[in-house]
Amino acid sequence: MLPDTIVILGIKFKVEYSDLGKDLHGDSDIDKKLIRINSMMGADTQKSTLFHECIHMALRVPGFDHIISMKTEEAIVRCLEHAFNDWITIP
Repeated sequence: MLPDTIVILGIKFKVEYSDLGKDLHGDSDIDKKLIRINSMMGADTQKSTLFHECIHMALRVPGFDHIISMKTEEAIVRCLEHAFNDWITIP
């Protein structure tokens, strides 16, 4: 079971699981302190998507989103996601 809340750099985020359609795995909103995960995906994909969105928030909490482009942010997130995804375990 994946968590309903997660703390990233000291900030608590709500994690919601809902049908986001066939093309969206997940998204996140720093202002709402919200991460959404597509509930229609398998458990492993939900887990990796949650990790992906957490990396986005780990970059946005300290304000890196104000100094790098979305394209650069996504490249960093994907690099870290693939570098560490096999090591991540979420109870």
